Amino acid sequence: MLKGRIEALGGAGDMSGHGGGGSGGRVAVYHQSNDSDLPYLGRFLAFGGAVGQYAEAGGAGTAYVKNEREPKATLIVDNNGQRPVDSFMHNIGYRLDFSTAGNIGKASSFKARAGSSRTVSTSVRPYNRGYSRYCSNYPLPNHASYYLLSHMFDQTMSSSRNRIFVADKQTTVVTLNLGQRYNINRIRVFPACDFPSRFRVTLGVNKQAGEEIPSSRFYNHNGNQGYIEPASNCAIGSFTDVVVGHLPADSITIEIQGLRAFCHQYFASLSEVEVYAGGQSEKERYLHRQLQVSSLVATSNAVIIL
Repeated sequence: MLKGRIEALGGAGDMSGHGGGGSGGRVAVYHQSNDSDLPYLGRFLAFGGAVGQYAEAGGAGTAYVKNEREPKATLIVDNNGQRPVDSFMHNIGYRLDFSTAGNIGKASSFKARAGSSRTVSTSVRPYNRGYSRYCSNYPLPNHASYYLLSHMFDQTMSSSRNRIFVADKQTTVVTLNLGQRYNINRIRVFPACDFPSRFRVTLGVNKQAGEEIPSSRFYNHNGNQGYIEPASNCAIGSFTDVVVGHLPADSITIEIQGLRAFCHQYFASLSEVEVYAGGQSEKERYLHRQLQVSSLVATSNAVIIL
């Protein structure tokens, strides 16, 4: 007999910090017979990567074993006893599309794709000066495709200058007019690592007669009116979730303040912004798959016979 392990394991996280583990992979074995001089009696392993005390392990992968001469198969979902942080599936809803159909250049406002009444504007225009390699009033390289407002909604998650928004002053206010009333779940904000900036988010409501809701609210991860500070070790693709909690809004404003000096000048900047709405009912919980990976397995050890 043959013993051993066939593995597709997730990568380990930061064992001393808060970095999560990678999810397990997929193993698939198709055979016509398990009868031989040396049958395989080993294990199939596809669990998520281990983590330290403060992070979440990767989700379980799958091992699928199918005898093609039999009608049944075996599906193994085993996360090696590692539990998700939460016992439920997070549903952040669906992402509102603020992307543009074409190039808007260095404009300070634009309308989202055709058929949408959503608009985006900034109180300070994108950076659009000349460039000098010497410390002067022209500290940043520039091009017609650099620093555009529309870059915050292009879904590239890039830190390149032609994929981030940079305002021409230290502070700007970006306003998202939603075009109609939405119940907002969260705003996901991606930093531009070369231009560290802090920010805060406000929901705006165009109050109708008889509505007993505030016309504006501040939100950040600490639940107060202060700014959310950038991480000291920024990584491309990292983000901050501003959890709103399914509250109504007609508009969203994001105040941005640059913190890094370029020739004694500061510039407000972000890489990407995503807005998620709806999806709070039990039925909707499984419609939108922007879910935390390790929460996809409800039990840590399971063997399912199909």
